[in-house]
Amino acid sequence: MSETPNVVVLRVTTDPEELIEIAGRECHLSETDEETRGQFIQRLIRLEHFSVLEHASVTFHLKGMSRACSHQLVRHRIASYSQRSQRYTKKVGERDFVIPEGITSPAIQSKLDQAYGNSLGTYEALLDMGVKAEDARYVLPAATTTSIIMTMNFSSLRHFFKVRISKKAQAEIRGYAWKMLMLILDEAPNVFEDIYHDVMKSGVFREPAE
Repeated sequence: MSETPNVVVLRVTTDPEELIEIAGRECHLSETDEETRGQFIQRLIRLEHFSVLEHASVTFHLKGMSRACSHQLVRHRIASYSQRSQRYTKKVGERDFVIPEGITSPAIQSKLDQAYGNSLGTYEALLDMGVKAEDARYVLPAATTTSIIMTMNFSSLRHFFKVRISKKAQAEIRGYAWKMLMLILDEAPNVFEDIYHDVMKSGVFREPAE
């Protein structure tokens, strides 16, 4: 069963805020200035000049996410995704499933655990009978964990955070989005600090994730 969202930053655009400033200054035909860079970027965001944010991007590696959650994730565009295949990799010998955060009853969790175990047992039996992994996977639940690499530009990422770090979002994807925000915040504070403060005001999260 997956617990804390497992997220790692694989790559970030080198000096992303400098690149964003260069792009923004090109539009305004002005010279770059490191001392006022933060103010300039924040002003662009207030003016909703988000196209300049598209020049910077980040690549995350998200692990332990349920297939159900990954289906929500890949609906976000513009982005690139590379997800672990269930056609070419076999899930054998591990019971790695996500129990939704909203289900806290031990009795219900036990029922889910039993259902997950049954589906895995059927999956393994099908493989033993010569069924291809791409066909046997049909018995695996949406709770089955997966691994996915996502690359997204900063403009799209801001939208992702606003939609998914919300009380309306499902808990699992909200947890991943929060962890991603905390990781990218140090890389580009002037791009994402306003979102962080909005989250703090909303009460969805009250302190930084460990």
